[in-house]
Amino acid sequence: MLLPNRGPPRGFLPKGSGIGFIRSVNLSWAVVPVDHVEGLDITLLADGGALVMGHNWRVGSKQDFFVERISSSGESVWRRFETGRFARGISAGHKFGYFLSEFSGTFVWEPAKHQAAGMTDVVLGQVSLDGDLQWTRSISTAGADRATAVVATPDGGAAVLHSHFQSLKLGEIAIARSGGEDPIVSKWGDAGELEWALGFGWAGADKGSAIAARDTGELAVVGTRYKTASAKADSQQKSARQGWISLLDSSGAQEWLVTLGKPNGHLDLDEARWTSDGAIAVTGSFIGQAQIGTTQLETKRPSTFAALVSRGGKVLWAREVPPVACILAADDNAIAIVSRLGMLVIPQNGEPRKLHTWNEEAIYQLGGCASAGGGWIISGIVAPGADLGFGPLPPPTLRRFTFQNSPAFVMKVRPVFADQ
Repeated sequence: MLLPNRGPPRGFLPKGSGIGFIRSVNLSWAVVPVDHVEGLDITLLADGGALVMGHNWRVGSKQDFFVERISSSGESVWRRFETGRFARGISAGHKFGYFLSEFSGTFVWEPAKHQAAGMTDVVLGQVSLDGDLQWTRSISTAGADRATAVVATPDGGAAVLHSHFQSLKLGEIAIARSGGEDPIVSKWGDAGELEWALGFGWAGADKGSAIAARDTGELAVVGTRYKTASAKADSQQKSARQGWISLLDSSGAQEWLVTLGKPNGHLDLDEARWTSDGAIAVTGSFIGQAQIGTTQLETKRPSTFAALVSRGGKVLWAREVPPVACILAADDNAIAIVSRLGMLVIPQNGEPRKLHTWNEEAIYQLGGCASAGGGWIISGIVAPGADLGFGPLPPPTLRRFTFQNSPAFVMKVRPVFADQ
């Protein structure tokens, strides 16, 4: 484990506690849980530790899917290796963790076993904080089903964002297909019972990207609406598309849905996070002209933006920003992000401020990030022995391959405020 550097004296509150007052970060710890992964996500626990979920290249074996608990001091508490690639998301409540898998063939975590009905199926699972599987639920059609994200909700259950290319039936709830691909939010209780499901479908191909839960039980859902039946043209920047944001109450009723970008423009929404005041911070990408509220952005090459949307659906501000991997924290005046450049604060006005930089070439992929209790946890995939600005990462705590190609890293940092 990489030991922390010495931080400023503690024991008093900074005069300014907003995101805009953060000036740097101090490392609490960094670990490399496993020597080779392809995908990774992370969630913070109430005790300051984390649950990590990932998958690797060994499809169809006990080595292709793992969940691990890391303590608040960076030590491994337990690990589970199962069969269920791909790992799509993990989120924790007070008593349980929820994981989301998209798999082909077979998903196995004894005693649960699921056989895919189509090309790929979705599995939601609940695991105790001691590492014991509680239950799993399969979400599937005869076609390809995609798992996008899961978020624990304040009532102890979980909300799942998934998408399908065919009509879906969940228990007694039937959701007809509207276009090429339709995103759906389903809400599950802590005992695994389906509470409600809501589809977002338009004539073209539609994508759900992220879901965030507020302490009131409200859900913010973001995605992209394509004008064509397929999103494949996206890689050539040819498919006209708009971003969309929807607010759902705790019963699944849609309070509003707003779109960002011009009808014939090229704008995608990727991330969402609630602020403590009930606004929604979002990030996405665009090319050409993008109308975001009253702000018009313009670029000749693919670019990234951040915006803040009020609880009532009004865009409060928007601006172009460096590429965003995930949102660490947000308030009404600034957003803290993780980028391939490092950790940055994006104020409503003024230049982005670097909190910490790292070697971009050493990072293969950034995974999830989370914040709680004054700490931030960041995950990703790096070159072996990479230095992320705090010194070289330690060797993997677990070696399962004869080579070390794409090790995972998990680090916890604490923000340093201006007057600390």
